Amino acid sequence: MQASIVIVSYNCWDKLRRCLESVARHGSEVQHEVIVVDNASVDDTPHKVDTEFPWVVLKANTENLGFAAGVNQGVAKARGEFVLLLNPDCETSAGTLDHLCRFLSDRPWVGACGPRLLDDTGAILKSCRTFPGLWTVFCEASGLSQAMPGSRIFDSYRMGRWDYSRGRAVGWMSGAALAFRRKTWDAVGNFDEHFFIYAEELDWQKRLGLAALDRWYVPEATVLHHEGASWGEMSLLRALWSHWSLWYYFLKYHGRAYEAAVRTITACGAVARGMMWQVMGLSARRRDAARAQAQLHWAVARQCVSGKQPPRPG
Repeated sequence: MQASIVIVSYNCWDKLRRCLESVARHGSEVQHEVIVVDNASVDDTPHKVDTEFPWVVLKANTENLGFAAGVNQGVAKARGEFVLLLNPDCETSAGTLDHLCRFLSDRPWVGACGPRLLDDTGAILKSCRTFPGLWTVFCEASGLSQAMPGSRIFDSYRMGRWDYSRGRAVGWMSGAALAFRRKTWDAVGNFDEHFFIYAEELDWQKRLGLAALDRWYVPEATVLHHEGASWGEMSLLRALWSHWSLWYYFLKYHGRAYEAAVRTITACGAVARGMMWQVMGLSARRRDAARAQAQLHWAVARQCVSGKQPPRPG
């Protein structure tokens, strides 16, 4: 077995079906297996996988254990020399698996690599990042990174000036599609399950860096990414988990005082944006949308003060 493709699903059957169909079409150049870990979906995903894709190795959980725990379960079952983590809202293209496996095979100093990600329109998603710090948090919270995309000073975290046309070593990459050797996983360790969702791949690639293993972007491999399939309309919960996971990352690597500084900066930005949307909500034309945005930012500000973990979906 050359490769194992691990997919963690949660209430996204339509996207998962398209993902599995794409793997069936484009994975034949590499001897591989597909492992689906379902986190207690209520859309009958396990039965549908068994019925339509009987060649898939299925692990059906009875509760939503989170993405990190689901990945750990899937990789534990993997028999391949290489592992590709693939979100259920992704679709592979011809040669994807072959390019990633060959890249890792030829470069033992590379701990993980990721493909070029495209959105539904075919535009390139900026899937690579530098490791975050206080300046990153300030630029994101203040809106400077969005106001000046491509700036070396204010948009360095998102690598905004880079056109993604060539491969290179990066800080870390999106976990939507991430390939590595199984022996690298065994050496570095599982995903940290304190990350219920978000930032688990940031943490794991940080550990790759500490182990002197590179992370590479490989544009020759391409994956279509329909973002956010497992969250649907849960934009508030999604925002809260995104912030909390990043705070836990800073606490883990930089300590309590650093994490408190990050929460303070985030709270200031959330309050400023909440006030802006509150004012915009005075306009009858945009009242409902603006009020929803204001409520989201007020909720983030309250979470910054409490520091509490958000509720888990499902």
